Amino acid sequence: MKIGILSPNSGFYPYIGIDLFQSIKHFLGTDHQYVVKDTHLATPKENQQALKELILFENVDMVVGFVGYKSLTAIKPLIQQTKTPMIICNSGDHPLLKADVSPYIVHCSLDMFNSIYFACKWAFKNIGEHYSRLSSFFEAGFPLAMATETAARQYSGKVNITETSHRNKADQLEEHIANVQKENNDFVFMGYHGFEAIEVLQNLANAKVLKGIPLICSPFLTQPEVIQPNVANPIYSVKTWEDNTIHEQLNTFFNSELRRDLSLSGILGYEVAMIIKYCIAKEWDYNDEITPLLSDLEIESPRGHLQFNSELNNFNYHYYLFELKKSEDGDGIINKQIDTIVPDKSDWEILNNFKEEMSGWQNTYLCN
Repeated sequence: MKIGILSPNSGFYPYIGIDLFQSIKHFLGTDHQYVVKDTHLATPKENQQALKELILFENVDMVVGFVGYKSLTAIKPLIQQTKTPMIICNSGDHPLLKADVSPYIVHCSLDMFNSIYFACKWAFKNIGEHYSRLSSFFEAGFPLAMATETAARQYSGKVNITETSHRNKADQLEEHIANVQKENNDFVFMGYHGFEAIEVLQNLANAKVLKGIPLICSPFLTQPEVIQPNVANPIYSVKTWEDNTIHEQLNTFFNSELRRDLSLSGILGYEVAMIIKYCIAKEWDYNDEITPLLSDLEIESPRGHLQFNSELNNFNYHYYLFELKKSEDGDGIINKQIDTIVPDKSDWEILNNFKEEMSGWQNTYLCN
């Protein structure tokens, strides 16, 4: 099979594209041909151009892409017209909507929007109702802030201030942190990943602000390559997975071959490889619709036992609350699971009827 890969290998995202590709190639094998297109910042325009090159010039059999949901409007028409199957994997920083559905597109995401929704639900019930948001101007910043807003409406949360950083070269992150410090916050939500996450944690480690205030964040802010050892804040995140045997095996591969710990995009790469293996075993014709083939799909993943789901956001699995803290020997930092969150039916109703609206801030993709 000739597989095209949309992958942000350069620019803003450290390791995302590399880890995705290495994981796919390792678990799917070298019998296939891989064509990788660097999508840089992975904007809709960049994804659309790279997809055209893969389908129209490279004549790939299928496409795998680390693609945000804001790019779907740009790339879906070509997928539909050419009937090219595609597996979209991403952080899931936006609820999956009916408009995103196609028989040629499989969505494999980390459900980050839902994770943050449930993390904030826990925070409103267990920490307090007053919070501030410190978020990125880049693609994930807006929808992740919307996840906190959605939870706040449901569970009586009250936002004090929203600070949006990294808007231009003159923008000073320290000023945004200082503005958040002025508010009476029970907790602070931080919507960052990649180099921004490293920068914001370095600021917290070195500055005398926000000391001791609980931070609610996405799992991207608690990855080994991001964490700074001197941050004096309780840090909480919610994941859709627990550590298991497959997680340990995959982490061993990353440690031995890539010389770093397993990343979230590495997990997605493993799942993509398992989906493709399943399709090949079914003697799938590459020009046929892919989603009807997956009705019985089950994967043993680092995230646990996964099943193909055709009901948008009505997932069956639980969410796991982690606290970032020093290890017992004091030499490292670990993510320790402290609670399990079981979604309510009312939560799924809220998420399935999500409308993207928040006064005072537009999604950067819509106003570029």
